[in-house]
Amino acid sequence: MIFFDSVRKNEISRPNQKRFDPELWIVDPGSSEDERTKNLKLSGLWFSEAFSKIRGQLGFASDKSISRSDKLLGLVTHANLNAMMYQGAVEELSSNTENLSDEDASKKIIAPELFDNQGVAHSIDEVAQIDIDALHLPIQVVLSDRHIKTSLDERAIDLVRIAQDYRLGSFYKLLEEHWEDCLWNDYQVDFSKGVTFFPGDEFFARWKVVTQYRRNVLTHAMSVNRLMSFHRLYEKMSHQELGIPRPIQAEVVENSTIRYTLAPEGVVDVASAAMYMILGEALEPYYEQYMSFRSPSMGGGILDIIRCWAVLYSLARMLMQSPMTDSDAESANQILVSVCARVVDKIALVLAVSESLNVSVKFAGDLVDFFVFDHEKSDQEKNELWTQPLLSLDNEKLLVLYTPLLWGTTQRNVNIWLRQIGVNLDVRGYSFEKYLRSLIERQIENSPLKSSVKFCNGNFKFNLPGGADLKYEEIDFVLLLGGILLVGEIKCFLQPSDTFDTFKHREKVIGACTQLQRKVKNIYRYESTFREQCKTKGITLPSNLKIQPLVLLNGPAHCGIPYGDTPIVDINILATFLAGIVRQQITSTIKDGVVSEKILYLYGGIDEAEMRLRQYLMNPPQINYINDAVIRKDATRANILESIEDVCYRYFYVDL
Repeated sequence: MIFFDSVRKNEISRPNQKRFDPELWIVDPGSSEDERTKNLKLSGLWFSEAFSKIRGQLGFASDKSISRSDKLLGLVTHANLNAMMYQGAVEELSSNTENLSDEDASKKIIAPELFDNQGVAHSIDEVAQIDIDALHLPIQVVLSDRHIKTSLDERAIDLVRIAQDYRLGSFYKLLEEHWEDCLWNDYQVDFSKGVTFFPGDEFFARWKVVTQYRRNVLTHAMSVNRLMSFHRLYEKMSHQELGIPRPIQAEVVENSTIRYTLAPEGVVDVASAAMYMILGEALEPYYEQYMSFRSPSMGGGILDIIRCWAVLYSLARMLMQSPMTDSDAESANQILVSVCARVVDKIALVLAVSESLNVSVKFAGDLVDFFVFDHEKSDQEKNELWTQPLLSLDNEKLLVLYTPLLWGTTQRNVNIWLRQIGVNLDVRGYSFEKYLRSLIERQIENSPLKSSVKFCNGNFKFNLPGGADLKYEEIDFVLLLGGILLVGEIKCFLQPSDTFDTFKHREKVIGACTQLQRKVKNIYRYESTFREQCKTKGITLPSNLKIQPLVLLNGPAHCGIPYGDTPIVDINILATFLAGIVRQQITSTIKDGVVSEKILYLYGGIDEAEMRLRQYLMNPPQINYINDAVIRKDATRANILESIEDVCYRYFYVDL
């Protein structure tokens, strides 16, 4: 495990890094290394060779005869063409659900899928992520090239070569994810027949996919609620009253000068729904303390950034929905470039942002610059295409990547933007604890179990007696439900967005379970002391103390499936138990609201609630139907490069 840990700590270079040293990865047949380490070494050597072969095949991005501007124009054309295809696929999917039951239609919309040319189904979110992540390699190659030539010549753009680079970039990114799975998520590699990646720990793999699907369900439900709210209000209110900036509506050219016009303040149409949803979902309710923070370099705050993002979204929608073709285009390639990669006038965009947000032109310029991708930024300011989707052709011209604006996750982006402007995200934890306790207190007030619940709304500092290993235990959550004491560990973690994030989140959750086990042991060990201190908080414990530990998280990742004997839940799961009912298969309309739903009653009174509490926390009904639908699947990538074997990736999939 020493080698494994050294690779994880980056003390030994990895196969996707330039300083990779294959000599360190050679397996000694007579060594005492465990099989996991040997498998990592073998896979590392294979990955290094595969990455090198792919990089060597990039033709368009590394062609010195083509200018940097033309390369960017070509790559953005391909990316935006894909974005338009994804949008068309979703619209077609929506129209094809009209004859389905409400439940089946919801399942299709929650996780819309596309099939690749090898018949493998992928969620559109997954495809979009690979699509943009795949751009990083060729974009980095282009932007790092000191061969400066800025003239635009669309005739130099060969979309066939670009498609090949894109295909290679996608494969490269896919292999990077497989490598990260091997390094962080206990995936193994079988070289006996081609190359097969499979989960060494199936529990970890299932844990990820089940809770990710529930995350999609919750996101869909919240989006539907926000959309219904917008449709009830938009015809009666102005943009300002709705709390959204005026969207860019059209591009106008007057005397060779480009201008982006905005929608009238008092005329809101359905096209503004997405902006309303972006602003509604962007900030978690416990992020209030970040509102007043101002970037030292820019002067603005996170709300300014989010509102500017909404304006950029409207720009992308306008460009996509009102394509212009170049009258001088001589080929199909040139027509595609003019349709999919419209050059944006930076000055006109800055003026539109200034008018829409009602800010100075200088500040609007700073906001636009914030969203321009800079490959040289690192550390806390490090850029990615998902959060900085503008590419600079020169000082006056920009290109816009559609997919990050149309398919990005705003809450994830907000956390990255906060980091980029210098916010310390560590203070989230305390704010989340306060938010959770206040929400649970309100839930208790409306609970049928109200008379049988005692709740400590604040930190419980359990002072341990002399001779104990610790002076005290900080207990985050204490709630007496009838004769059962719920003792909780509250944690606020960023929701994972990639393989490494998943590992970090999972390890933190496991660490929280370990912490909680220690705290519960100390409560039992020093029970009389604990009883006395509970009395000072207004909680009198029953003579036969029963403790139900639980970890409480701020989001759905790794929630709903216990780790060992410890249930892991979020606010929704716990609050639902206090409410006593689970609402399922909800059908709503804008006009009538909820028109049908299935109600699952959890208990009839306190005795039944005590009896069913643990079973509910260990196997919540919000999760078990997803868990029951998990199947194993294989995805094979064949004939990508002649010099690379077919690659099979074994994974778990929610088949609903």
